[in-house]
Amino acid sequence: MNILIVGLGNIGFAHLKSFFLSKKKYSIDLYDKKKIKLDSLILKKKNQKKINILKKLPQNNTYNLVIIATNSLERFEILKKIIKKNKIKYFLLEKMIFTKIVHYDKSKYFTKNHASNIFVNVWGSLIVKLLNIMVIKKNPPIQFKATIKEGRFITNLVHYIDMFCALTEKKIDFNIMLNKIFDSKRKPYKEAAGKLSGFNNLGNILIESDQNILTDTIIIKNRKDSHKILINKDKSIFYFKNSKLVKKIKFPFAYLYTYKIFENYMIKNKKNSIIKNFNFVSLISKEIVKKIEKKKIKIT
Repeated sequence: MNILIVGLGNIGFAHLKSFFLSKKKYSIDLYDKKKIKLDSLILKKKNQKKINILKKLPQNNTYNLVIIATNSLERFEILKKIIKKNKIKYFLLEKMIFTKIVHYDKSKYFTKNHASNIFVNVWGSLIVKLLNIMVIKKNPPIQFKATIKEGRFITNLVHYIDMFCALTEKKIDFNIMLNKIFDSKRKPYKEAAGKLSGFNNLGNILIESDQNILTDTIIIKNRKDSHKILINKDKSIFYFKNSKLVKKIKFPFAYLYTYKIFENYMIKNKKNSIIKNFNFVSLISKEIVKKIEKKKIKIT
């Protein structure tokens, strides 16, 4: 099977390394605007898969899967070029999908024949699955509160909305308030301090930024149980149920799960909350972009 990965930063390399864990045969094309340097692990296992480094975006090629792991500023133009000039079965994108409202609107035209096969790498629902978090829906309302380290608010909003939607198996109505705009550590982007509140018929969600914390904290309660998730700066995740430590996991998930998602869900056409459909995530991220464009800032 043929795969193309565009963007070989940390996430792109994690996606690539995942396919070395698969027993299937793959031919993998890599493209990045910067020179690609393969690390020792990839060089050691390079003979297990056919790896090709491209000097430019491909044309007239056929791929089973295209992963676009670039920054969101570049993603619209790259997606458009690849769709128009190649034959693609599935796409996997990163969030935020695009940075401008006009890009969401224009993408409808060139993705209309592909939208059901475009997925977005959102990890909130994956954490729910990996930690095996079970919230009894017979005891609503579910109260979900996430407190995010200031500087990661915009970056992680979609992930935590995804987590709540996975727990309740429902979409939500929500409202965002941005209080402060400042430079992100990832130039030329901006970040924000603020909060998001929302609800569905099973519960309520509140996401707030806090400059005084080091660890993202998620509290989930209903009438019977209390769940607490801590996500540390070193990317380790701790899960407590009723104050008892139940499980610990660690990022990055792409290294372990990208090939499984592709082989077990995309190819087999299984419905699963781990891989969010392009249309669903677009609705969420587009609303976030609307709020941010009013403040005239860019997002990650």
